[in-house]
Amino acid sequence: MDKNTQVQETHLSPMQHDAALLILVHEGDEQAMASLFDRYSRIVYSVALRVLRDPRSCRGRVAGGLPTVVAQPGWLHGNTR
Repeated sequence: MDKNTQVQETHLSPMQHDAALLILVHEGDEQAMASLFDRYSRIVYSVALRVLRDPRSCRGRVAGGLPTVVAQPGWLHGNTR
């Protein structure tokens, strides 16, 4: 059983679950990144679409930008710059 599966099978709040996945992302776990991307990409896309009003541009920015943001320490708590 990999670390990502272990995180998914624990009884954590959504915030604790995301924090545990973030630790794995910072350790280089690509599956943890995929889990966070799956969880947040629709929300980020929706906001981007409201701002940019161009679906094609939004898809590219979400695909390229979300992993960059997630990789920054503190993003989950709003501490990114």
